[in-house]
This record gives sequence, structure tokens and C-alpha cells, in this order.
Amino acid sequence: LRHRSEEASRGGLVFYDIGVGAARHKDQWADQVQPLFDNFIAFKPHALLVTLPLAASARLKRAIKSNRHLWLLVQRLRRRLLGRGAESSD
Repeated sequence: LRHRSEEASRGGLVFYDIGVGAARHKDQWADQVQPLFDNFIAFKPHALLVTLPLAASARLKRAIKSNRHLWLLVQRLRRRLLGRGAESSD
């Protein structure tokens, strides 16, 4: 990341987006935390069939990621299921 951002800066880039989500390397780069919010709004009653599961999924994901033990378990399961050796920062 350091090399890519330095190269982009030398090339004249004045803004570098390191993306959404928590990751250890971001603490070295950002002096501010921007809170983000997911909104699931149903404009019609039948749209609740989409928005309610999306909102529930987002709550479950947040609960898992905010619990260290659950998050480590999910990462291990992912590696086992996907056959990867490296941890995801997602």
C-alpha cells in the first residue's frame, strides 16, 4: 500500500481512497474515522421482502465482526471452506 500510494502521489494524484472497512494497515494512514451507515429503505410494501433480509444480514455481519471470538471463528471457517491460507481483512 505504501508503494502504491507513493507512486500515485508522484504521478500527481491528490486523493487516494483506501476503501471501506476496518483493517490494521489503515490505522497508519488515517487520522480520522468516518462513520458509515447502511440504509435499507422500502418505498413500497413489497420492497420489504428485500430490505428486511438485507438489514438483518447487515446486523448479523456487524455482530460477528464486533465479537473477536466469532470473527476469528468465521475467518477460520472461511479459510477451510475456500481453501485459503491467508486471512481476509474483510
